[in-house]
Amino acid sequence: LFTAVEIAATLGALVERCIDHLNTRVQFGVALATFQVLRHQAVQLYVQYEAASVMLARQVADTVRSGQLRGRDAAVIKLYLNDLARRGAEAAIQLHGGMGMTTELPATRLAQRLIAAQFEHGERLALLDALEAMEASTPRKPFAGASSRDAASLAA
Repeated sequence: LFTAVEIAATLGALVERCIDHLNTRVQFGVALATFQVLRHQAVQLYVQYEAASVMLARQVADTVRSGQLRGRDAAVIKLYLNDLARRGAEAAIQLHGGMGMTTELPATRLAQRLIAAQFEHGERLALLDALEAMEASTPRKPFAGASSRDAASLAA
């Protein structure tokens, strides 16, 4: 869960850097923020950050309330955030243009950290395998109101 929190926090810092860059960088005599496609990419990055933050806040509250973190919940959150980390890092590099490839920029270092974090404590395929194993070991319950014939077909 700590790696997931790190991914979300890093994504938030990256969003701030991208918005600042778009507002201050001038190209063709105007700020980059005036270009609609770049604004849309920045908004999408911000929405991804907000989704990650809300998901994590809810999971932390559930964990504190119950006193335990379920493995399935941790795997699903990490899987989702791994995808956001990759997409966020790529979007930030794209929004910064050629400057996004230089290691002098804080945004580039944040993007590198996002890419590295997705491999800590489970990368995509390992998490999918773990979720599949958890799913296979969990007995299935028939839907409420299902007949015995429906339950037999679900079990098969």
